[in-house]
Amino acid sequence: MSNFCEQCGTSLPENARFCESCGHRVITLEKVEERSPPPEQKPPIRPESPVTSRWRKILVLGVGLVFLLIAVAVISIIRWKGTQETRPPEPSFVHPLPPSPPPPQAAWGGRWPWTSQRLIRDDDLWPLSRWELELMRNEIYARHGWVFNRRDLQNYFEGQPWYRPKGDLSNREQANRWAEAELTPLERKNIQIIVSREKALKR
Repeated sequence: MSNFCEQCGTSLPENARFCESCGHRVITLEKVEERSPPPEQKPPIRPESPVTSRWRKILVLGVGLVFLLIAVAVISIIRWKGTQETRPPEPSFVHPLPPSPPPPQAAWGGRWPWTSQRLIRDDDLWPLSRWELELMRNEIYARHGWVFNRRDLQNYFEGQPWYRPKGDLSNREQANRWAEAELTPLERKNIQIIVSREKALKR
C-alpha cells in the first residue's frame, strides 16, 4: 500500500518517513491510529435486583397512600366547615331552669308541716303551750334527720313514721351538722320566730 505526501502529493514508498521531494514528515495511517485516544468504555449496566425493585414499589405505594389520606382529610375539613356555616345560629336567649321540685310529703310530716312551707304568723303561736312550741321548733330539725340529745325529744320523734335520723348518739355532732346544712332560709326564719315566742312565755 502506497503512501502520499500530505504536503506535495508525491507517491512515497511504504516505509518512507520523509518525502523525497519536499522533505515533509510522512504520517502513516498506523501512526494516526496509535495517536488517536482509545474509545471510552462505559461501565456495564448491572441488572436491578428483585429486592431493590420490591422496596421501590413499596415506597411508591406508601407515598401515594399518604397523599391520598391527606387529600381525604382536606376534603373532610372543607365539608365540615361548610356544614358549620350553613347551620342555623343558636338562639341568643337561655331557657330558664325548671323550678326545683318540692320536698317529698314524707319530709313535711308532723303536727305542723306548714312550718317548712310558709312563714309563721302570730296567730299560729298564741294557742300553743311552751311544750308545744318546743315540739314545733324541734319538728323542723327532725324533718332533716336531727339526732336529739334529750331522751324525751328523741323518743317522741322516733315514734313518728316520717322521722329518719341521719345517725345516732355516737356520731350525733356530724349528723346534726348535715341536718342543719339542709335547713332552708324559711325554716331558719320560722325557728327564730318560735324561739322569740318561747322567750316571751318564760318572762
